[in-house]
Amino acid sequence: MSAYYRGEGARSYDQRHQHFTERTLIETLAALDVEALVEHAESQQRVPRLLDAACGTGVLLSLLHERIPSAELYGIDGSQDMLALAHKRLAGVSHLQLEHVVVRPNAQAGFPFPAESFDLITCTNVLHALPDPIATFTALYSLLAPGGHLLLEDFAWRPPSFSWGIFARLARLVGAESLHPYSLAQARSLCEQARLSIAHAHAFVIDWLLCGWVISIMKQ
Repeated sequence: MSAYYRGEGARSYDQRHQHFTERTLIETLAALDVEALVEHAESQQRVPRLLDAACGTGVLLSLLHERIPSAELYGIDGSQDMLALAHKRLAGVSHLQLEHVVVRPNAQAGFPFPAESFDLITCTNVLHALPDPIATFTALYSLLAPGGHLLLEDFAWRPPSFSWGIFARLARLVGAESLHPYSLAQARSLCEQARLSIAHAHAFVIDWLLCGWVISIMKQ
């Protein structure tokens, strides 16, 4: 785990990335049909169960709790320090479980949940760092209950291309890991290789350097 997500790097993460986080999570949540999710869980005579993979400091889980206060919330992340901050942010949530999980190339070995556990799984701003995206997507999909919803989101470079190398070098100087952003077309291809059926996908602008994309997948 990079120093970027530990110690002071973890404590200052939200402040450093406030605009980026707000912009990307707005788009992620806009792709979520809250009413349909709640109705589907109620049809199964239970509350919704939501998992945020790579939950970081718990910002998205907090926003999901605001929209679906009855839901059981689960989060996994590879940084113990980020999880500690998520615990503080979500201290008032009664149905919460946060787990330290390091996703390795054999992704299915790392998720501590049974198959078909969740009505919604979110995985935001992490694809660029996954060692085996197809295995991870396949494993996450297996955790969805029938009728469940998988939301994937990440950033990509905007042209001109000369700025990409500059940004990557600056990221390494502050302790970040190597960046390997995928375009929307590349992310769609990974989903297809994982045999996931895409219900909706769209791209959006983050700032002068970055754009983003959201892919929505439903499990039949």
